[in-house]
Amino acid sequence: MKPIGRIVFSIRDDKLDFKKVSSNLEIEPTKTIEKGQKITSSRIAKFDIWRFEKEYSTLDNISEILEQLLDELNENREYVCLLKNECEYVGLTCYIVTDFGQIGISISNSSIEKLSALGIGIDFDIISYGGVED
Repeated sequence: MKPIGRIVFSIRDDKLDFKKVSSNLEIEPTKTIEKGQKITSSRIAKFDIWRFEKEYSTLDNISEILEQLLDELNENREYVCLLKNECEYVGLTCYIVTDFGQIGISISNSSIEKLSALGIGIDFDIISYGGVED
């Protein structure tokens, strides 16, 4: 099934040692971007960015994918907390693309506890095309 969105764990700072971050998290990034690198035709990266993404294919499995990602990050919780204190930004963003005009997302108590243990938040970036008719 074609993915409709992704959950992204990202770290941003003026200067990141990408290899060190990957080694300490024991996760290979989906993407790294160097400060000054062209992101789009009109945007230049203001920071070094390390990103790890997990895609999902339905709105129903967002919480399952989030839980899996949080489990992976909590395996190296101390390092995530260290990054949180040292870097400009460390957090999660859930990107959702949908034709629905209205959607609902539930986050389990377990996921909230894991987010809290990591000391990070989660943002939701929702693009709705509003294609649903009465």
